[in-house]
Amino acid sequence: MGVTKVFPRVPSNTKLADEVPLLFKEPDIYYGYRDNYQPFSYYTSSVFWLHNETLNVWTHLVAVAIMVRMSWLLCSNLDILNDQYAQIFVVYCFGCCTYTLASALAHLYQSKDELTHHTCFYMDYLGVSVYGNATALACYHFASQPQFFQFWHGWFMPTNCLLSILMCFCCGYAKYRYKRPYPKTRKYWQIISSGLGYAQTISPVYHTLIYQLFTEPVLGQDFYLHLLQSALFIPGSLFFAIPYPQKLRPGFFDLVGHSHQLFHVFMSLMTYFQIKALYLNMVERRQVYTTFCDLSFSTTTGYVLLVVVIDLIIVWVLRWKTDQKIKKEAQD
Repeated sequence: MGVTKVFPRVPSNTKLADEVPLLFKEPDIYYGYRDNYQPFSYYTSSVFWLHNETLNVWTHLVAVAIMVRMSWLLCSNLDILNDQYAQIFVVYCFGCCTYTLASALAHLYQSKDELTHHTCFYMDYLGVSVYGNATALACYHFASQPQFFQFWHGWFMPTNCLLSILMCFCCGYAKYRYKRPYPKTRKYWQIISSGLGYAQTISPVYHTLIYQLFTEPVLGQDFYLHLLQSALFIPGSLFFAIPYPQKLRPGFFDLVGHSHQLFHVFMSLMTYFQIKALYLNMVERRQVYTTFCDLSFSTTTGYVLLVVVIDLIIVWVLRWKTDQKIKKEAQD
């Protein structure tokens, strides 16, 4: 790709796509790249600059700040030490904050060098994996109808653990295996593994929405919040999957408005309304879900800890393999 002109108001301390290594170039993003191979302090300070990752960072930095505050306010009303259901909600809030923070840090530091670039996104996938598993835990216990819970009893969380770990592995392996310009196969690895995990994670909510729509004469606030968070996921996933609007006018949306920024916005809004909906479920449906089964550490928080440990092993192995690959390519 040749860049022959610079758009007005492009920051002077950034580079064109032709001036950075291929690994760091994004399709149809021509301007606003940061220098590579700089100290970590350079990338930390770049959070206050205008470049093509600025909004990717801030959309999730703002989101994590809001989620931490919301989590603190909501969890302060709960008996966390003695109530295992409250502990489930705390673990869920931890997952929400983890994935947004991991994404913000990944976009902030990914331009440093090849190994850091890969490691950042491996950790990003870990964050999404943990969030998915923690969300499944909360949805299954707080948002399920009794018949749904009993149908999946003993299988829902083990299945979700497998799908969450599979998502982390598939996204990480595709990042490790394929080089830019990435083939469509890499996107398939991401979309299929993430889609399967999301479908199973959110299935208690979809089942309850349909059940309430046809059986309850008056729909509560939790219904509309779940409906809204489900609706927000649709444009968010589309912006993740397709390279628009930047493909329509390459170079125009480099700093503001490209698809990944929009993906972040919709996912952050989705998570915000999801937290509110699941909190209402936990408070208002307590007489329902407490009759499902007796809780234990191994069948609740233990699942999330298992996912964290296995995901960390996957990230460590992929990082080691990436380091070996980079060193081998440097010798050839």
